[in-house]
Amino acid sequence: MNSRLKACLDRLQSFNLLMIPQQALEIHIKLDAPPRLLAHHTLVHQIAARLLLKLTEYWPNLEIDEDAVLFGAATHDIGKAEVRRELSEPGCDHEILGFAVLMENSIPLPLARFAKSHGLGSELDGLEDLLVCLADKCWKGKRDEELEEKFVRVLCQSEGVDFWDAYPKMTALFDVVSLGTDARLAIQNEFPCEDHDPEPVTTLHRNPEGPQAFDYHLERVVKYFQENYPAAAWSEVRFYEGDPCDRERFSVGDFVAPEDYRRRFCELLEQGHGWINFTACGVLNDWFIIGVVWPSYENSVPREYVSVNLSGPYLDQDGNGRWDLSDRIVLDG
Repeated sequence: MNSRLKACLDRLQSFNLLMIPQQALEIHIKLDAPPRLLAHHTLVHQIAARLLLKLTEYWPNLEIDEDAVLFGAATHDIGKAEVRRELSEPGCDHEILGFAVLMENSIPLPLARFAKSHGLGSELDGLEDLLVCLADKCWKGKRDEELEEKFVRVLCQSEGVDFWDAYPKMTALFDVVSLGTDARLAIQNEFPCEDHDPEPVTTLHRNPEGPQAFDYHLERVVKYFQENYPAAAWSEVRFYEGDPCDRERFSVGDFVAPEDYRRRFCELLEQGHGWINFTACGVLNDWFIIGVVWPSYENSVPREYVSVNLSGPYLDQDGNGRWDLSDRIVLDG
């Protein structure tokens, strides 16, 4: 554990806060997570524990996975250790990336799922998932009536109790746990935002011109993702033509074989097109990982970007998938 995280942990313990599960703490240490993120998870974990305590007091036979809720509360934003700009600005890139990080670290799906589900709110159906969402709102005094009502309805269905018996109890509980918002925010704010992303680990040099650029990009994009995602099973390389930021659904037919793409690449060069994508694909714990390199312009200066995309499951029963943009790294041109 680095000195910053150790100091953060000591400071949090001085407030007599319930510490996050050891397995969750180890993930923070391994990722060299910002102290502010550890503080946030500790505070949300504290609220989740208080909610669970009262829930099991009201309904002693309630079937709920308390360990999963506590782990989810303690890791739901773990993707922000990799996308640190989202510590200080809105964004959802951390959700899918956090899920992938947990899966890469052998965290089972029932525990890892909260990293990508906590932003869905009332769209969720599981008690555990809804409770983590509620804890993430109550810690800062934010109330979401739709989410609270959804939680109570799922609770009533699970326990066979009347909605109007449970709803007043739960709204009163949410009122109580939401108290102390200013103190919790003050604790988190003791630790400044570190909103700079980790430095790129790979540098692409000046592009060759003409058809030679195809082999140049192909070699580097595959190398980049093999080095940085070694757990993925890289069975093949495919290419996708289009906008890599397009979040619309696509079919496997949009991908073409390398030899066909080489011909298409040369045609696009002759036509003067600059938006050409180089994509490496692999499977990581049943999620499809897609790495794209594409040229772009920043202040009229040509730049290259690498985008890490995770989509899962890769194809649904109709043979479709969806882009989930999770990271973008600017590389030297």
